[in-house]
Order: sequence, then C-alpha cells, then structure tokens
Amino acid sequence: MMLRGQAIIFCALFGLFIGFAVNKPESKFIQILIIICLLAYITAFVITLGPITWLYIPEIVQPPTIPKSTMINWGLACIVITLFPMIQGYTMFLFLFFSFITALNIFMCYNFMIETKNKQET
Repeated sequence: MMLRGQAIIFCALFGLFIGFAVNKPESKFIQILIIICLLAYITAFVITLGPITWLYIPEIVQPPTIPKSTMINWGLACIVITLFPMIQGYTMFLFLFFSFITALNIFMCYNFMIETKNKQET
C-alpha cells in the first residue's frame, strides 16, 4: 500500500512539473492536468503516506525516540511551509525536486522498510 501510494504521488508530482514547465495557462488541457495531478497527490497522500507515517514510527522505534522523531517531522514540515512562498517563482523545479525525493523514498521503502504486519513484540 505504501509503495503504490508513493508511486501515485510521484506520478502526480511529475505531472505537476510537466504542467508548470509547459507554462501555457490558457490551455484547458494543462489546467485540467494540474487539477487532476493535485487531486491525485492529495488523495494518495491522505490514504497512504500521511497516516502510515504516524502509525509506523511507534512500531519501529523505542518509546523515548517517538517525541524526537515527531519533532523532526514537524520541524521539516515547518521549513518546507516557510520556504515555499520564497521559491514560488521556481514552481516547476520544486515539483521536479519533490518527485525526485519521492522516487528516492520509494527505493528506500522497498529496500529498507521493516514489515510489521502480523508481527508481535517479544
């Protein structure tokens, strides 16, 4: 589920990159492409990466580490939200960067993510 969701997120972000790279705001096709990609990104994130992160972290780390990982997660989100308006002129490169990071995340999850289904703590 996690890999499928990230694959959809990657495709949506890359589609947003293409939509903004074409830079034809009068084109109905580009407008529809951007809206569809945004909706696909939001839907895939809400169903997979968003909640799974909060469910997965407590299963793989020790309880004293959970506040630190939460603080890092919120801190990085704050940095992205704060910097986004400053780099808005480079929107297409921003979506390309995020699609690259998502592709890297797919590789990392596929190769290194610990499966926790049907496993109990002993």
